[in-house]
Amino acid sequence: MPSKVRVGVVGAGFIANSAHLPSYAELDRAELVAVCDIIPERAQAAAARYNIPYVFTDYREMLAKADLDVVSVCTPNGTHAQITIDALAAGCNVLCEKPMATTVADAEAMLAASRQSPGKLMIAYPRPFNPILQYAKGLLQTGTLGEIYHAKALAIRRRGVPTWGSYLDRDVQGGGPLVDIGSHSLHMTLWLADKFDAVEVLATCHNLIGRQGGFNPHGPWDPEQFTVEDSAFGFIRFADGSSVTLDASWALHTEKEWGGSVLFGAKGGMEVFTIGRPDKPVVVYREEGGRLVDVVPDLEPRDPKSHHYREIEFFVNECVLGGKEPLVKTEEALQVTKILSAFYESAEKGQAVKLA
Repeated sequence: MPSKVRVGVVGAGFIANSAHLPSYAELDRAELVAVCDIIPERAQAAAARYNIPYVFTDYREMLAKADLDVVSVCTPNGTHAQITIDALAAGCNVLCEKPMATTVADAEAMLAASRQSPGKLMIAYPRPFNPILQYAKGLLQTGTLGEIYHAKALAIRRRGVPTWGSYLDRDVQGGGPLVDIGSHSLHMTLWLADKFDAVEVLATCHNLIGRQGGFNPHGPWDPEQFTVEDSAFGFIRFADGSSVTLDASWALHTEKEWGGSVLFGAKGGMEVFTIGRPDKPVVVYREEGGRLVDVVPDLEPRDPKSHHYREIEFFVNECVLGGKEPLVKTEEALQVTKILSAFYESAEKGQAVKLA
């Protein structure tokens, strides 16, 4: 096993520059050797910033020439599947941005490719690498809440429409806030509750603020180009009769931004917020000695390393070099994709959709 892994990044846009590239550059056991983007100037800018020797505009050429151990897929959602499958076929370990794919068929093909490859595949849902979530997961594993029978996944922005890249193009991205920020909170909630066996979804999707325009801190958008939903809301039922609701929106007339999970169990409840309540990210609600008690754990100061960095550090050091299995299981990411797909199908049909 090499002392360092050779890394190539496909896509040099926002998520690559804000998370993947700086994290790999900081890791002692990773070496950035190649970057690829269909826009040459973006790839060249990333190469100059991180002193990356090889620049490509075709990822297939990168796979053939750069002798890579790890590939990060940071391209628009609709391209995830083919790049991941080709990188796995080349024997690379792959960290693919969420959502896994824009269709269930593509996500299933990615899983099949990972089972046939010597390389590992992990989908980039970084929140389980956040120490706050790891603390909450530890509490849940002790049974402090008892049986979890309902949970809420929240990914709400008062007004935070991303106006760069292809976020507003459904043909490219497959959806709007549901697959963007909603995907994170949904996976976080299912991971905390350990529930990935959804059987039915009833959902609605809306594009009201999106198609009328308005104030936006990231700048204005063209309502004619806003082809995704601006909000999505739904109810998910699981095989054991438990349920999860998901609220996801880039633009909602509400007080503030929220991101996190609320879990309800037979012995207690828990709120876990990664966005919106930095002073009390975890609160447990219980009944003790005939009293209702709110427990606010005294957590360590905020981790100076981002959960994106922790995710990439784990993938390189523990999975690729250490042989461990990914913390975010590909099979679980596939279930998230199935639920997201069912959301859109339910909203379009106006009825509940059963999952196979």
